[in-house]
Amino acid sequence: MSNNCEDLRAALHHGDMFLCNNDDPKCKADVWKKFRLIKIKATNELLFGWSACKDCFVCLKFKAKQTDGSVRLYGTKNLADHCKTCSLKGETQSSVASFFKKTPGKHFTREEGKRVKDAEVRMVVQGGTSFMFVDNPGLRLFAQKMIQIGSMYGNLDVNDVLFGRETVKKSTFEKMNECQEKIKKSIVECSLNKMVAFTTDLATDNINHNSYLDFTVFWIDGSWTLNHSMYRCSYFPEKHTAVNIEKVIDENLSELNLSLVDTPCTTDKGSNFICATLAKTHVDCACHRINTVIDIAWKQAMDSNPELKFLDQSAHTLVKFVNQACGIQSELPTTLKHGGETRPWRSLYSMFFSILVSRETLVIELRKRKRENLIYHFDIDLLREVVEFLSGFSDLFDLLEYANKPTLQNVVPVYYTLYELWQIKEEDSEIQQVLKAEFLPVLTEKLWDSIGMLHLSATFLDPSLRSFTFVRSKVDREGFFRQIKESLLILAKEVAQTNECVNIEDVAITNFELDQSNLDVQPQKKVKYDPFSWFQINETTTPTTTNQITDIDLQFNEELQMYIQETVPKRENFNLLDWWKQKKLRFPLLSKIAMRLLVIQASSSESERHFSAFNARHIATSQRNAMLPETIEAVSVVLEGYKNNLIY
Repeated sequence: MSNNCEDLRAALHHGDMFLCNNDDPKCKADVWKKFRLIKIKATNELLFGWSACKDCFVCLKFKAKQTDGSVRLYGTKNLADHCKTCSLKGETQSSVASFFKKTPGKHFTREEGKRVKDAEVRMVVQGGTSFMFVDNPGLRLFAQKMIQIGSMYGNLDVNDVLFGRETVKKSTFEKMNECQEKIKKSIVECSLNKMVAFTTDLATDNINHNSYLDFTVFWIDGSWTLNHSMYRCSYFPEKHTAVNIEKVIDENLSELNLSLVDTPCTTDKGSNFICATLAKTHVDCACHRINTVIDIAWKQAMDSNPELKFLDQSAHTLVKFVNQACGIQSELPTTLKHGGETRPWRSLYSMFFSILVSRETLVIELRKRKRENLIYHFDIDLLREVVEFLSGFSDLFDLLEYANKPTLQNVVPVYYTLYELWQIKEEDSEIQQVLKAEFLPVLTEKLWDSIGMLHLSATFLDPSLRSFTFVRSKVDREGFFRQIKESLLILAKEVAQTNECVNIEDVAITNFELDQSNLDVQPQKKVKYDPFSWFQINETTTPTTTNQITDIDLQFNEELQMYIQETVPKRENFNLLDWWKQKKLRFPLLSKIAMRLLVIQASSSESERHFSAFNARHIATSQRNAMLPETIEAVSVVLEGYKNNLIY
């Protein structure tokens, strides 16, 4: 089963899963009035550790199984935080039952309930919508509004209340303008302090084959909260050249009164985006980089090992048949996944994992069709080894894909975590040794090549990572600290002297040759819920900052010395922005530098998710094939505005 909250949310909307009450007597927290447990429709089994908001279907994790079989409890704080910010707070609105309680002598009878049910059936059948539409939170919110109007004005004619499609369409464009204006106002002060960044990407819908360029803005506000929302989803009929892409990007930056040069951006590694952002502070999407590692190394592993090649071919053949056959996918505990997803870095693991967990059902269903040979060809032990090898990516990708908390500081430790993970050991099986031998060199070539001083400085400004204990080589650590200090000093002078303009790109984006002589230390056992746990040991390594201090500003030097002496916080439930918020008076220079760096995204995943919504949210579908591109943009921007509480 997918561990991605957006995939779970889409499954709820499509009816592959449904919600149920949490009847555990130990769960007495108020959050369970709003949150429900999730069940898989095909098996009627609970999805372990996951819950969903009954109003907006946001899926959050509250516990997880560890590799040793124990259960890790995350608590309900994240659920409680969502209750405070959810734009669909059903408990604050009049319910059907409460409305009738307010009217003495009136009760919602069984006959009236049947009329409502019949009306819903008519809506689904005549409207051509799915049955999941009746559970859509937008429809529920609309129904609640109608109940409130009825409670105030009595039994009205629906035609006197509801507006027509042209009026609603016009209002959608007005909402888009409202959302865009809200973004402009929100980032005014942030842009002066250079605490704004953006991600962008291009995608083509599957219906009309129109291309759109997503432009998503990120900013850290005065309350030290990382915000984001889609600003534009521009129709892009032109050729996908660097010149055309740069033109649209600069138009968006100009509208937002942002610098065309030093507003940081994160994009994929496409040559058109690389060229379009050459004059800007550009960060490569770390997820795309790792996907390149997976893609290249997996192909090389298949070339060197016929068993892996046969496994891959068999998997693709099986998935293709299941997708084309009728009635198989709906019977499986987990839908078989294929490559080519909007976020491709998860597709290989998803394909093999979905086959592994659905194997027993596949045997039954394929036997009915006399095609059981498609599953009998699989070497199950080999399949398990491949799934185990690829499973480590999932938690690491999560650390790089967050949109509501900083991610740039995670890129460097993610690299070193994979580097340690792929060191060949004597106890490794033959397949594991083959995979590690292919993956490790490509990792250094592709991912390390994209890491620069922005990443290293951001990692240093995370107090839980600042000692760089994940770097086994003392030579490398000292080199990093020396370069980081020089880079932070450049930014400190810019912060302190606001009348001077120092481009953030003056912080040299330097790549390093690694001293690999000290990498033979065996890492600690990796805990699934914290991919960085292997280096979270009681090391006392601190940055060396005593060299060449003659030209360092006194305030910066004092802050730096105090910062490296700060107690290292535990990573569990650690909120990086909250930490800096609490320390802003103690570290006025470093805290502002931290805001400038931590607003930069490690990946362009948020833009990728927006394009996933084209299908999951039914924005660009065969039923909406006549929708104009500008209307698709308006719907997309307004949807994100609602999700991010910019508009109501």
